[in-house]
Amino acid sequence: MTKITERTLYPYICKIFEEYDWKCETEISIEREFPDLIIKKEETVFGEVKIDTERKLIDAILDAHDKAKKKGVANTIAILFPRDVRSIHPNELDRVYRNLEVKCLILTKWLSDRIEGTLEEVVQIFDKKYQEWQVIKIPKVDYSFVVDVVREFVRDLAVILRRHITKEPIYDSALAIIGRFDLFKLFVEELGGERVEREIEEEFNLLIADIASYIFVNQILFYHIISEKSEKLDYPKLPEVDPLNPPEDLLNILEKLFENVSEKYSKIFGLNLIPILYKTEKDRVNLCIAKLIEALKILKPQHIEEDLLGRLYSETIPPETRKNLGAFYTKPEAAKLLANLAIDRWEVKVLDPACGSGTLLVESYLRKKKLAPKMDKHELHKKLLEQIYGIDIMHFAFHMASINLASQDLEVPVEPNIMVGDGISKIVQSNPQLTLEEWFEEVSKGIIPKDFDLVIMNPPFTRRERFINLLREEEKELLRSMEDVRGRVGYWAYFVVASDKVLKDNGNIALVAPEGFFNWEGESIRLFLLNKGYGIKYIVKSHLEFFSEQAAFRDYLVVLEKGIEYD
Repeated sequence: MTKITERTLYPYICKIFEEYDWKCETEISIEREFPDLIIKKEETVFGEVKIDTERKLIDAILDAHDKAKKKGVANTIAILFPRDVRSIHPNELDRVYRNLEVKCLILTKWLSDRIEGTLEEVVQIFDKKYQEWQVIKIPKVDYSFVVDVVREFVRDLAVILRRHITKEPIYDSALAIIGRFDLFKLFVEELGGERVEREIEEEFNLLIADIASYIFVNQILFYHIISEKSEKLDYPKLPEVDPLNPPEDLLNILEKLFENVSEKYSKIFGLNLIPILYKTEKDRVNLCIAKLIEALKILKPQHIEEDLLGRLYSETIPPETRKNLGAFYTKPEAAKLLANLAIDRWEVKVLDPACGSGTLLVESYLRKKKLAPKMDKHELHKKLLEQIYGIDIMHFAFHMASINLASQDLEVPVEPNIMVGDGISKIVQSNPQLTLEEWFEEVSKGIIPKDFDLVIMNPPFTRRERFINLLREEEKELLRSMEDVRGRVGYWAYFVVASDKVLKDNGNIALVAPEGFFNWEGESIRLFLLNKGYGIKYIVKSHLEFFSEQAAFRDYLVVLEKGIEYD
């Protein structure tokens, strides 16, 4: 029996396109290049067809794009048939071709998406979106598709880094990305109890490689978007590269581009991963980065709707990495609910002393934005960021929170008030950059804000006996000085007590609280809050799921108000 090949399928694909008034030609020679399909109306589309596994889909679209770019064609499509299509008898194709299942990547002026369905359904969607675009001329960029593609590049780069992460110079540099390695390791262990504790020694190095890859890919993504959206700032665009034969100095080129914007976005580009990448497999790294750059130019993520663009970066971390970072994530739905319960005025000043990836701060920003009076959107963005502060002890969390807040408006460069340090110490000391002695000097100058309307947080639930020996001596001394925290409490209790020091009268503390907040464990904290005049405004308990990602303990949403009077 004659086996079905890609060429066998060309006429059947063309037949369906022609039913929708597209002209379709196959394997036309263009300067020694032979795209599988050339599909035309007013616009021209180059297409590639594959019978293979899903991983070949991105290679196929890059191949199509490479051929299209040489002829100045902006539109491409890759059509992937499963391998079992080869088992169909050629004589059967006339009967079944319309209903053959395919996966497609469509990267055109009118549609950027990944679509699965029958061949006829895919062509129908392709043409329908083209007709809609003829009216509005605004490109449609699928958010989830961009997330999926960027995640794949995070994985690809992580594969390279994982092979080299244990080498001493690379390992030491990569640890600087984490920040407090010892505490980070403890928080990760807490997520999975004994199972993770046994496995973490083997998995931890891989997790560091994954985080480094995630940060670098998102730096490239962020730079691409600001260079495309911020026309007034005239940032150079990412270089045009051949994804199959990238320039040897590609890392140097990126380093110079990042240096150009590092003054305005120091918290995003301050973590320089390029020296680490140089010490791995430079050629493979260049190839991966070149493909990413090419993909971003094709995908045009700068056209994603604004409300989704601000969430893009936190979504691009692969789920297998994200599950080990649950301590640094509050579920978006829980964050939105807590911010909406706690914020009733647009001008409230907000602090998250354990901000992680910044989910609570982003939802606070969005809530404040919704309540704000009408004004120029760029001016509003500046005002909102002036009123929002975050602290985290981990360098990579500091990066993630900064990029998530800055992305709320990419047309104006505003550095978010995100700081590296232990949230408890920094609240008490009111400056994340200074020692205790330096803080006393700075506070006397009236520089440090201590008048927050809201402290919103999802503090670590780790028990005191687990983390106390990991702290520096000055940190231990600070905790010992907080006499209102007594008994076998978790780390969360210190955050609650410290928050009172920076909160205005009638201000709110809004937190994701453990069950210990309500039982014997939290007795000293409840007494402290009662004596300080706090009352409970809201308690939310979910019977279906926890509010923190990968939570190992039952948690609640709690909003407290300072200075409530009772009869």
